[in-house]
Amino acid sequence: MMGNFFFNRTRWITRLLAKPPELLDNYTAVDFVNFMREETYLYSPRYAKKHVTIHGRERLLEVAEHSGALLTPVHYGSFFLSGGAVVQQLKLPYTAIVTGRNIAPSVDEEQFWAGVHQRSTHLYQQPLFYTGISSPKSLLKYLDKPGNLLGAMLDVREQGQAPREFTFNFLGDQVYLNTGPARLAYLAKVPILPMTIQYNTFERHHHLYFSEPVYPCKDHRAVTQAILSSLEQNIAGQPQQWFYDFLAIFTVPHNPGGV
Repeated sequence: MMGNFFFNRTRWITRLLAKPPELLDNYTAVDFVNFMREETYLYSPRYAKKHVTIHGRERLLEVAEHSGALLTPVHYGSFFLSGGAVVQQLKLPYTAIVTGRNIAPSVDEEQFWAGVHQRSTHLYQQPLFYTGISSPKSLLKYLDKPGNLLGAMLDVREQGQAPREFTFNFLGDQVYLNTGPARLAYLAKVPILPMTIQYNTFERHHHLYFSEPVYPCKDHRAVTQAILSSLEQNIAGQPQQWFYDFLAIFTVPHNPGGV
């Protein structure tokens, strides 16, 4: 029993004093992925409060005062940490939609992502929604409550799934994406706030940006393009913070049977 006490106390102190992992100024995309993966083990309420500065919080607070909202990040920066900063700093309810269909390439990867989801659930203080498991009705019910915020990635492709994709302009290229988040916001009748998080190596600090709200309409392609145009303003200067090679993947149409 005494051993467990000291172990738990040591772990608590380690998390209390946690700082972002080392990342050299001349880092590569591979370096950033390793940084982000290592950082997920440090997630805690204190970490989300201390190591993230929120820009555009007034936009989010104003929207949340009157309705639920969809927050639309991409797999860029420490994206799971974004919601933690919202919950821990702004005291707003937030959770995210995560894929429940893609198959991890190895047992180790499957265990890693299960751990990330578990740590994110603790950070958000409520369960995640899983595609293929959570019903559309449950998403709409969640968004129907004023103040409830839901993260929905724009750049998701799932094995065995083939939602219709459209072409969009993004970062100077033509990319193929579906319009799922725009359609969800339209059905839920909630605004969309583009959300981006970016890491500053000199400060060893994250910056979370909320752009002007985008309001859904029947033209889901136009809404999705407006979101992408907003997001790229904060991404163009640091392209090495993508979690994967976005342009290599999304400049070609989705092959639902591929790996």
